[in-house]
Formats: sequence, C-alpha cells, structure tokens
Amino acid sequence: MRLLPVSEKYVYEHVRYLADQIGPRIFGTAAEKKTTKYVLSKFEEYGVNTNIETFRVFGFVPKETKLEITKPIQRKINCVPLMYSEVTPPDGIVGQLTCANVETDAELKPKDIANKIALVRAPPDHLLTYRETAEKVAKQGAAGIILFSRESSATSFSLNPNEASMVPSISISSEEGQNLLMQLAAGHEVIVKLQVTAAKAKVESCNVIGSINGTTLPHEKIVLSAHQDSVINSPGANDDASGVAAVLELARIMAEKKPKRTLAFMIFGAEEPYPYYLGSWSYVQKHKDELTNIIGILNFDMVGVGAKIDNRPCLKTTAICQGKKLKTIEWFEEYILQTGKELGYEFHPLEVLGYSDQVPFLFNNVPAVQFRWMDDPWYHSSDDKLINVDPEKIKTMALVAGNTALKLANAPKLPR
Repeated sequence: MRLLPVSEKYVYEHVRYLADQIGPRIFGTAAEKKTTKYVLSKFEEYGVNTNIETFRVFGFVPKETKLEITKPIQRKINCVPLMYSEVTPPDGIVGQLTCANVETDAELKPKDIANKIALVRAPPDHLLTYRETAEKVAKQGAAGIILFSRESSATSFSLNPNEASMVPSISISSEEGQNLLMQLAAGHEVIVKLQVTAAKAKVESCNVIGSINGTTLPHEKIVLSAHQDSVINSPGANDDASGVAAVLELARIMAEKKPKRTLAFMIFGAEEPYPYYLGSWSYVQKHKDELTNIIGILNFDMVGVGAKIDNRPCLKTTAICQGKKLKTIEWFEEYILQTGKELGYEFHPLEVLGYSDQVPFLFNNVPAVQFRWMDDPWYHSSDDKLINVDPEKIKTMALVAGNTALKLANAPKLPR
C-alpha cells in the first residue's frame, strides 16, 4: 500500500493556529466563527468544494467567574464555570463550605448540604457524571457547587440547560480542592464567596463541509470528520484541534485525487454542549434522506495527546444514545483494523462507550467509528495546549483513516 504523504509540519501548524492564535473556541462565539473562517479558507486553498450549514442552539458565554475564601484566611482561587451553570447575582453568593460525597446515595443527605456551598470531588466518568453529580447535589438543596478535579487543573464540562434545579457550579484544580478538604477535615469553618456571570441565549454555530466529488459513484460518500469547538477556558489543542488538523491535512493531500466515490471532510460545530454533538445531529436531521449513501464515518476526536507512556491508538466502536446501545457494523471495523495492520499500526478496538460526532450517524444506522489516543490527563482543562500535543500521533491517525477512506472510495465492490 502506498502511504499518503501526511505532513507532521502541516498538522502542527493547524493545531498551533487553532490552540495558540485563537485559543478557547466556545460554540457560538467570535472564536468559533474565526475557526470556521480558518477551516473554510484552507478548504478553498486546497481546491475542494466547500459548503457551510448553520444551525441555532442554546448558548452559554461566560463573562466572569470568581471564587474567594473569606474565612478562615482570605484568598482567591482560580476557577472556571461549568457550561450552563446557573448565574449568581452580580455581587455573587456567600455561604458555608461543606463536603458532599456523591459516590453513594447513602452518603449524601439533604440536611448536610442544604443552603451551603458543596465541595465535591469530580467523578471518574467526566462526560456523563459531571452533569449527574451537579444535578444530584443541587436537588439536595445546595446553594452552589464546587467540583475539584481528580488529578489536574480545573476542568469544564456541560450541564443540562433544561435542568430546573440548577445552581451556580464551578470547577477548581485538584490541588486547591485538596487544600479546602484539609481545612474542613481540621474542623475549620470555611466561608466562600462565589460569583458566576454569563450570557445565556440562542446562538448560531455551523458545520463546514469540504468534498471531492466521486467520478463514477458520486452519490456514495466516505466522511472524515472532527469538531471545531472547545470547552470553556481550554485551548483545545488535543480536543479537538488535533482532529481538525487531521481532516485538513487529508483534504490537502487528497485534493488532487479522483476517487470513484465522494470523499467528504466535515468539521462540526457545537460538539461539546449537552446533549452533545449538536452539529452532527443538525447534519443528520437535515440530510436524513441521504444517510443511506454514506459508506462510513471516520471521526477524529483527541488524536494527538503526547502524554502517557502507555497511551495507545484506539478505535471506539460503540455508543449509547437515547437509552439505546449502538455498535458499528463489523465489516467496517475490521476494514479499518486491517488497514492499520497493513500500515504497521495496531489499533485497539474499544467497547467502552464513545461520545463524539460519530454517534448521531450510528444512531441512524450509518457505520461510524471514533479515532482516539487513550488517554489524556489534560482533557477539558487549560493545560490542553500545543506543548502537550504530539504531531506524530496525529499523523498515525490520519494515515490509517485516510488510507481507509481512499481504499473505500476506490473499491470496485464494498464489503457491506
């Protein structure tokens, strides 16, 4: 097999621009619009067909978030709001700090936290249980919630904007959380002042789509995708500037190809806010009648982490959506794994649930997988920056996904 000439230099430059020049790219903001403009300009530069599809979603744009200890010793703590947190009055709220353990139902009682500000250790399954944890504590009567990370700086995840019992909710670092726990354990009364101000309103996000039309079977399509937004306070270098970089680089090197089937390059907006992957949901709803023509979705999300010695290239093949467990079709998974082997890479298929832009397609019976290096200690934090991304890992993912896509695009007969 002839390798696609994926350039580490080009993928690095894409990540550098998105993470360093633009920085946090919250959906519906000027930063996301700047990202859209960048992606569009690259598609046009490479000569692929381009299109933009807009959609509207409920937005959350933080203005100011503060946490101050007023007793026993006055000091300020760096913090970030959780997406869709309830806002405070302009002067904030003041309350007694208490520890809330939500690991088991028996350990959390309303009388322990009612009208207090609850200090809670972040759950291990960030994506689902940040929201569930905040909802549980709020329903027990807490006036506010401070989640502290398990092993990193403050991390921001999305709450449910439709949850009626929502209260002001923020995140702080593991170190700061442990310090507060020690004060409580020593018997000190800790009083905190919490302030969250933000704009909540409908905002516009968009999907940017590039394509190379097939020569003989243009109605059949193979999709390479990623998402352009990041979370609050995070440069999003790995999540998901790395994925965008992979898609852009594949668009560049495939632009001169003349595949039999259409190759599509989709950069989705608003992947991060609950109920997640809003851009790809918008796409499948708008193109429902065309989904049977999609051969498969090769989605990149967090494909460049340069962290752990034991981290490995993985293929997420399952998901849960609206209570339904989903799994990609077997031939599609095997096709990708075999391509990896031919290129000298062993990918690890994961049955753990994948949450990214492949899910709406899987829900609509389109073969879809997520490429990801597991795992990232800087996930959803301010440390998800360029220095913590390895362009060689992005190249690995782009090589396997790109060669898979090109093989499928030119195959005389598909396995399905």
